[in-house]
Order: sequence, then structure tokens, then C-alpha cells
Amino acid sequence: MYAGSFSGSIEFATLPISSVAGTIRAELVLSSSKDKLAIHNGTIRGVDQSEKPLTAQLTGTVDCDTGALEAGRFENGSYQVNEFTSAATFTGTADANYTVDPPSATGTWEATSKETVGLIGGKGSWSLTLQAAL
Repeated sequence: MYAGSFSGSIEFATLPISSVAGTIRAELVLSSSKDKLAIHNGTIRGVDQSEKPLTAQLTGTVDCDTGALEAGRFENGSYQVNEFTSAATFTGTADANYTVDPPSATGTWEATSKETVGLIGGKGSWSLTLQAAL
């Protein structure tokens, strides 16, 4: 299991309106061709500076030759903008480079809302590190 964190900002019309931070957890599973690591069970959980929750799924594959995250995505994102409206939904991209010593990935993310009103987007950084087996 890999675990790590993300941080960044939520933006309205490109102006930062809130900071966000939280945790990321994922499994990296070697493909049958042994040249890719697929992200399985990638979860993103966090809060903004007012403790409003956000969640998403992390997907993509790591090219074992280059260490680059390919097709990295935040999917099925949900952000509770306020207590008076339903959660805003979002998707986004994730870039990263994977290293084997220590087994970890570090990169950036960018997301956009599926709604035209409310949350417009966000961006920031993220990282994952292989956790010791218990």
C-alpha cells in the first residue's frame, strides 16, 4: 500500500479562494506484461480551510521504464462547497514521476468542476510513498 498527501488551492475564475489538503492511498499492481504499474483503489480524501470535505478517486498507470504516470486522473470527485447546496463534482489530471529508491511518486494535479456555477477548479501537488508492511 502506498500512502501520501496532497495540497493546493480551490480557485474561482483563476483566483484562489480556499486551500485544500488531505491524504491519498493507492495500490500499485504490476501488469501481466511487467512494464506498467496500474493504480488500484486510489482514494483521495481531504478538506478545505473551512473543513468542508472533498473526495475523489486516483487512476492511471506508471510506465516502469520512464517512471512517468500515464493517464493520471482524479475521477468521481465531490466537494461540499457549503451546507446549502449539493456537492460540486469534479474531475482532473495528475502528473507524477515514480522512483524506485525509495518507492514513491511526486507530482501535480489540476481539477475542474463539472458545474458552471460554484467551484471552477483547483491545482496543487501530491505525493505517495510505499508503506512498510505490518
